[in-house]
Amino acid sequence: MTSISVGTNDRKKGTVAEVFDESLIAELFNLLWGQERSVMPTVVDYAYEEIWKRVIMIGGSEEQRLSDVTLSEQLGMSRTPVRQALERLVQEGLVRSDPRRGFWTSTFSAQDIHEIYDLRGALEALAVLLAAPRLSHSGRYTFTHAHYSCIEQWAPDP
Repeated sequence: MTSISVGTNDRKKGTVAEVFDESLIAELFNLLWGQERSVMPTVVDYAYEEIWKRVIMIGGSEEQRLSDVTLSEQLGMSRTPVRQALERLVQEGLVRSDPRRGFWTSTFSAQDIHEIYDLRGALEALAVLLAAPRLSHSGRYTFTHAHYSCIEQWAPDP
């Protein structure tokens, strides 16, 4: 296990990969949490968003320590909102808390990823099943056409 400060200060600024990574992570965050954002975000909301983005950018297969002191310095705020944001990330499973040792990034095995996608597939199938009776004729046609287009695009070549 390594202990690092989670931030982009250690990397070169402005490289194509970094700009792409940061914009991709920001877009991913907006897709996942954009509708749930409050009109007037709090300091904890800001800390949560920034730490979430940094943890996602770290990725990797080994746990890394998240220092609330370092993060609070990097974000320019006190430790309290940073700790509250980290606790929120613990509840979501992205970070784990080790009593008296601090916070660590979570790692996911290939099996974990497969289970997540299996669950997602089941939920999407259920969503389609529940939505289908409410779709208009043109809506069903559009959905069916999109479905078959996806199958053609992702089907393995013979």
